[in-house]
Amino acid sequence: MKNMLLIIFATVSLSVQSQSNWIKGNAVWNYEWFSPGFTGSLRVETVEDTIIQGHTCQKLKCDNHEIFTINQNGDQAHYITTSYAFIYFEQDTVWHLRNNQFSVLYDFTAMEGQTRFFATGMENQECNDSSYLIIDDVYGGALNGVNATFYQIRDSSTNSLQHGGLVNSHFGMMSADFDFSHSFFPVGAWCMSGPNEGRLYKLRCFEDDSLTYNPGNIDCEYYTYLKLDESKLNAISVFPNPSSGKIELLSDIPLKKIQVMSITGSLLKEIRTDLTLKEIDLSELPQGTYYLNIENSNGEHVIKPIQLSGR
Repeated sequence: MKNMLLIIFATVSLSVQSQSNWIKGNAVWNYEWFSPGFTGSLRVETVEDTIIQGHTCQKLKCDNHEIFTINQNGDQAHYITTSYAFIYFEQDTVWHLRNNQFSVLYDFTAMEGQTRFFATGMENQECNDSSYLIIDDVYGGALNGVNATFYQIRDSSTNSLQHGGLVNSHFGMMSADFDFSHSFFPVGAWCMSGPNEGRLYKLRCFEDDSLTYNPGNIDCEYYTYLKLDESKLNAISVFPNPSSGKIELLSDIPLKKIQVMSITGSLLKEIRTDLTLKEIDLSELPQGTYYLNIENSNGEHVIKPIQLSGR
């Protein structure tokens, strides 16, 4: 289907060609999010094509990872919930199935200065029922050699569904700052004039068969905990946790590499070893939550949250 779309649009103008290069297959979007008391990540991936209401849709598997503290000792729980969504691409437009109806997710024929109806949401005392997007800027460019058109859009101040930010015509939303609207799908929210304690999203990286976009050069598997295996997780002990600085790791098989990561994914420290018992000193780090990305001699990765309580 996607190859046929490329052939259909081959005879149109160059400007439209740059707009019609939607995802090529095996696409994965990785997002980071946080809300008061919670952190986590969202992984969206195409898994198969399916027919809905006469449209050939891409089925998207959405894995939401949630990490939060469960007691005063700093112990943390990690929950994974999976949902599915459906989109299809037609005539420079991406359609999204919501409430059993298709609505426009991205319109790549939009022009600078336009305001377009986006969706009908939940009306409340701060928000209007109808949500609109304002297109502030449209320009051409490239993503790692792949031509694309870029759109800077923002939400109306009365939107009950928010979806503004920087968008490109290859994979959609790409804003790298935490905001309510910087996820692949629109999110419900109070209007700008009201309180909002919902989740804040930002894109970390995207990949499909024709493009890899990773502006921060980070380990996206870290963000989505793709290799997290509870049996392997239990085979590696980290203690004490919380800690004032010095931590010991005990593994059933020799360790290979230990990366200390901030909650935003920055690599703070890397330790290489071939031991089953390893002590690391993190006393130079301020108190807070960190993650250990641990690789053993079999090449298996696990993620361990740790809490530094200060000295």
